[in-house]
Amino acid sequence: MSLNLFFDFNISNLLMHPHANYPTELNKVKTSVVEIFIDDDDTLYIKILLNALLTIEAVKEYFSVTLELLSGKKVLILFDGTEKYQLTGEAKAFRASKDVTETRIAIAFVTNSISNKVKCNLYLNSL
Repeated sequence: MSLNLFFDFNISNLLMHPHANYPTELNKVKTSVVEIFIDDDDTLYIKILLNALLTIEAVKEYFSVTLELLSGKKVLILFDGTEKYQLTGEAKAFRASKDVTETRIAIAFVTNSISNKVKCNLYLNSL
């Protein structure tokens, strides 16, 4: 069972976090739709890029990068959905699949728009 959280505030608030300047951000990987990195506390950060179209192929691409970064560990995930993006139905279904959900302890969403908040809530309700 995983814990799912939803935060409705600007990501810049997180910059005050004492771990915000960890040098491990150097392991940042950028795909066609996201930037991903994992910090020393095993928190995986996923930031959606502006105007990204999250197709099944794009989501599987960033999920394979995620698996490489995790090296078999279950982690906390901070999902930054503050940018505008689109998500296809197939991609929604894949993100809610057992293969994806088994890689995390908990997930938290950060957004600043109503449309992204609705997308995140729909995702959490699908689990």
